[in-house]
Amino acid sequence: MPMTLIELQKALRSLRLSGMSATLEARALQVAAHEYDFLDAREDVLLIGKPGTGKSHVAKALALPALERGCRVLYREAHALLEELHAARELGDRARLLAQLRGAELLVIDDLFLRRLPKAAGDELADILMSRYEKASTIVTSNRPIDDWPALLGDVVVVAPLLDRLMHHGHLLKFDGRSWRLKHAAERLAKRTSNA
Repeated sequence: MPMTLIELQKALRSLRLSGMSATLEARALQVAAHEYDFLDAREDVLLIGKPGTGKSHVAKALALPALERGCRVLYREAHALLEELHAARELGDRARLLAQLRGAELLVIDDLFLRRLPKAAGDELADILMSRYEKASTIVTSNRPIDDWPALLGDVVVVAPLLDRLMHHGHLLKFDGRSWRLKHAAERLAKRTSNA
């Protein structure tokens, strides 16, 4: 059953984001609230935007009802996922890890390109996303525009099919505006200054 707007706002409050829900892009709320049940449709969500604008929080808010429904949800920061894949390859355990990633009803890959990626990152991400295509939902968050992905992954040939599959049954949600962390820090500083 699709998440209602009230349920999304409740989920955001549980993540201490009640003030953020009013400023998030309307389309993000629509996807979560009533337009689509992306999990049942096995659709993907790509959240792109500046740091601190709420991408990771929306990804977690979208994952929360999936967990409540009993879905198998895996959350990985992109750099940790790639390190885990590298370690599994070294230990000869890559097939088991890939099966685990493929088996999740929802996989959240958070903060793609927040850190420099290893050379094999494009191939590893392509393997994961292509194996999940039309079988399970994936949410990817990134602070880098899609146009930058080929250079960051080092291979245009890998990025094209990766994005093709991610976006075919997917939703691209763009986040703009000022960083919530910077805004909060500025408010705290202003409060301290006025109290001094």
